[in-house]
Amino acid sequence: MTIEEAKQFYMHYGGDELVMGREAVLQYAAFQRLAIQPHIIEEWRQQLIEKQFDHFFDDPMEIWQRHRDIIRKMLESTTPQEENANRLIEVMAQLPTNLEEDQRLALLENMVGRNITNWDAGVRAICAGNADLAPKMDVIVKDVANFNGSYYKVDERKDELMRTYKRVYRLHAKKKRLWIF
Repeated sequence: MTIEEAKQFYMHYGGDELVMGREAVLQYAAFQRLAIQPHIIEEWRQQLIEKQFDHFFDDPMEIWQRHRDIIRKMLESTTPQEENANRLIEVMAQLPTNLEEDQRLALLENMVGRNITNWDAGVRAICAGNADLAPKMDVIVKDVANFNGSYYKVDERKDELMRTYKRVYRLHAKKKRLWIF
């Protein structure tokens, strides 16, 4: 495998090494043998982020996925993400007002994270080193959550996500460390 083939392989799987190892075992082994320098991987990661930003609004049903992918790559990054955090806030400010409730819930989940420690939270990706973006992000997230669900389970899920958001916001935006067990 050449470095160009390695880049194509990496880009094809969106930089997700878990999926690479599961879906293409032999290619992933060859990829690992190359021992690619971290700064090259970081360049590729930034290219993936840029691609997601460029196509953010192409398909309204994929907005939440692109949002999630940008957040994941920002959190995996080894370089400061100030520019990407600013751009993510700008893109979120342009979210369509007619988003479906499932899209809104997915965006809220992206912002609070999907694991118990919330280390995969969009709030963390944006606020890491960019605490000044927190108030603007807070307004946007509350705007995304400003909808009435079509039935009570949707409203319950939204309320649960907003409670979690408040905790995660305190944790990352206000830098108040909470012990999570």
